[in-house]
Amino acid sequence: MAYSGGVDSSLLLRAAYVAHGDDALGLLAVTSMHPPAETARALENAEAMGVRVEKVSLDPLINDDIRRNPQDRCYFCKRLIYSAFLDRLASLGRPRNLMDGSNCDDLSDVRPGRRAIAELSVKTPLVAVGLDKKSVRLVAREQGLSVWDQPSSSCLATRIVTGFELTRSRLEKVARAEAALTSVGFAHTRLRLFHPENNFIGVELAKDDLERFISLDLRSKIKEALAGMGFGRIFIEIDGRFKP
Repeated sequence: MAYSGGVDSSLLLRAAYVAHGDDALGLLAVTSMHPPAETARALENAEAMGVRVEKVSLDPLINDDIRRNPQDRCYFCKRLIYSAFLDRLASLGRPRNLMDGSNCDDLSDVRPGRRAIAELSVKTPLVAVGLDKKSVRLVAREQGLSVWDQPSSSCLATRIVTGFELTRSRLEKVARAEAALTSVGFAHTRLRLFHPENNFIGVELAKDDLERFISLDLRSKIKEALAGMGFGRIFIEIDGRFKP
């Protein structure tokens, strides 16, 4: 099954392990769009659950449709990754039977990746049994999964405003900046590179961090963390992260 380390795919992988034991297998995409820290955390989570996970390394930036960053970029990216997963299953002599951790709340969002899921006949068990995000978290907590309250995450490409080309340097720059903010106490922060050429960025803080942000000292920490990275103007999203 497709595994990212988030609460949805972790619950699904745990269920697969309960049902199939050591035959359960998670496939984890390793790309320039996924921060190394998140990849490491996903592998640690799988190890804690005792489930086998294989890394599948890809370079989405070689795909023109992904690199030019259109509004439906996620369709092309999801299709590339899931096609690679299906090929990997075939190479292992396994049925091309892939599962995805989408939940019912995802059906109401604009998610171009759903088209790729449908085209490749990928199964979505959490949707099939009617679980939304809140229900997924409740079940994950009941199952003792450490990620049950982990904030939602997304790939680094979502940090670059649509229409601006995705480059390895831009993705790495955003990843370094988010890591720097985490290092000074702002966990689960998200950056949005609004204008890559002028390096205008937006900072989305977690709700608790946003409430603390009124402190001049904390504002200074953010400026210091981003200093020297070449960013221009810094904007703070007053409503915090859009996907807490």
